Order: sequence, then structure tokens, then C-alpha cells
Amino acid sequence: MMHTKTPHLNSIMIPIAIWLVFGFAGIAKSQGPVFIGSPDIFESTLTKNDIKDIFMGKKKKWVGGKGITLTVNDQTDIEKTFTKAYLRKTPAQFINFWKYQIFVGNGNLPKFFTDENQLIDYIEKSEGAIGYISSDPPKEKKVKKFIIAD
Repeated sequence: MMHTKTPHLNSIMIPIAIWLVFGFAGIAKSQGPVFIGSPDIFESTLTKNDIKDIFMGKKKKWVGGKGITLTVNDQTDIEKTFTKAYLRKTPAQFINFWKYQIFVGNGNLPKFFTDENQLIDYIEKSEGAIGYISSDPPKEKKVKKFIIAD
């Protein structure tokens, strides 16, 4: 009598479960920061270099001549994602950069927010303000969502 081994349900289900967990985790993973600005800003598209120049203080005015007001989302995960992807710095390097700029008289410290709703409210009401959040802003908020081009 010959025995054929039939696969156990566990040997089939475990790889499927692993695929589901890691597959859906990749889908659910944040796509990175969403950049928003006050409704009075003319620009609607920014490049990654524009973002870097703005947040590193190289670009200080919008196209119409309006001053740029920086806001920073001080929530650990989104701040790490932002500084790594757009500035190639850690959050600590970013804040130290701005502390130095203030020390030498080259700028003002960005406004830091630990609450995204407060950040959105500030940007909505502040001329020339830009910042980033972890997902799309609520539809009722009158903020500009920037398109980021490579």
C-alpha cells in the first residue's frame, strides 16, 4: 500500500496569511506627506527640489512675492518620513539647521505642531503658509493641496 502525503491545511494557509498581512500592509502604508498651503498661494504644483528649497530656507517667497511661512508637523513618523524623503536629514538635523539659521540671523524658526488639525487651521488662516500632513485634509478646510512633481 502506497501512502501519498496530502498537504495539511496549515501548510497552505500560513503562506496565504503571510501574503495577506504583508501585502495589505504595503497597500495601507502611508504614501508620504501631503503638502498643503494657504488658499492665497498661486502655485499648485511643486517639485521635490522646491520642497527642499522652501523647507531649507533657500526659497523665501512665493511667485507673487508673498513671504513663505513654514509649518512643521512634529509627529514623529510623518516628520521622519518628510525629513528623510525630501531633505535627506533626520528631524534632529533639520531642527539644528534652523537653530543655526536663527543664530546667524538668516531666518525664523518654523511653526511646529503636534496636532494636525491645529496645523491645518493655522495654514488655512495664515498668508503664504505651507506644511505637510499625513493624509488628505478634510474637504471643508480651505487649504491648497499641492501636486508634487519629480
